[in-house]
Amino acid sequence: MAPMAGLAGLGGGALNLAYKSAGAGAATTWYGDRAVVFGGTPTGSFYNNIAYYDITSTGNATDFGDTTSARGYAPACGSGTLAAYGGGISINIIDYVTVSTTGNAQDWGDLTTGGSGAGANSSLERGLWGGGFGRTGTIDYITWASVANAVDFGDLAQSLANTRAASNGTRCAWFGGETPGGSKHNIWQYVTMDSTGNATDAGDLNSGAKTNMGACGNADRAIVFGGDDGGRINNIQYVDMSTTNNTSDFGDLTSARNTIAGANNATRATANGGWDSWTTNKIEHVTIDSTGNASDFGDLTTSPSSPGAASGAA
Repeated sequence: MAPMAGLAGLGGGALNLAYKSAGAGAATTWYGDRAVVFGGTPTGSFYNNIAYYDITSTGNATDFGDTTSARGYAPACGSGTLAAYGGGISINIIDYVTVSTTGNAQDWGDLTTGGSGAGANSSLERGLWGGGFGRTGTIDYITWASVANAVDFGDLAQSLANTRAASNGTRCAWFGGETPGGSKHNIWQYVTMDSTGNATDAGDLNSGAKTNMGACGNADRAIVFGGDDGGRINNIQYVDMSTTNNTSDFGDLTSARNTIAGANNATRATANGGWDSWTTNKIEHVTIDSTGNASDFGDLTTSPSSPGAASGAA
């Protein structure tokens, strides 16, 4: 259920007006220098913690607060001011935080259908969730200026779960994924975020069908980390999301890894958590507009597989 309107500090009227006048006007990109990483699973249970760190430096993450419930297999996206974390196994709840503060998440509202393994990303105006188990290719969206339930946007061109999403501010793109039966796919598909409608097939992943990658991007490039092609892989790919080209090789992660969450600022992309030999607390980073192998950044506060991640202004 969405928060009650008109109550300051509870996601209602006063906070909403503050966001419209201050947050929406202040943010100029849908990302920023502070990464926030939500939830995830250590195997057999779920985390409710939120961690954060400064993307411009290197070092370990710090505790931010807690989500409204412990869950994993849920993605996050951001407006540059707010970050929202939605979905999970049989869960349709969307949580949100103000990135520049610390504290516990609040309830934003609900996705149109709950489910795990969706991919989410955003623009300054909207956050989108696409695909996932039990969601039959559904794309939902929220409008950052209004705390309310998500609305139907359209459908993916190919209905997939364990897909990951990136944005260039105009397009939201989903990379790879799998059918409920476990068949992996190499498609990348996109929508134009300020419209509504079904996704379009843009091209292919450069090294075959994959699922459970990590993705993020700036106005120039999407970066796609690792994944699973029948076994965990260390490959990093990139593509200009304004085109319909296939992805190209970027470099390698420090270890083969899947179930990653990607986050970025204007120049760096980070790969957060995931599974290599076991669930991991690794943060790695690359410079988006170059190519090459990832470098160690630091550690998360927990070791989450399939966390959600976004960024915003510190």
